[in-house]
Amino acid sequence: MRGDYNRIANNVITIPDTVSKVVINGAANNNWVVYSTEGFAFQDGGNQSNKNIGI
Repeated sequence: MRGDYNRIANNVITIPDTVSKVVINGAANNNWVVYSTEGFAFQDGGNQSNKNIGI
């Protein structure tokens, strides 16, 4: 539920028939998902310090 300064990088995340593939809880801060999922498949939990750097 919480975690700060984590990085997920260079993974291929493929989950069919779902809207969100990476969801970060809003209580987590400064987490990055790098080259792992398209922007539409990322939820930052309403916390703009969590970033998706798209593929």
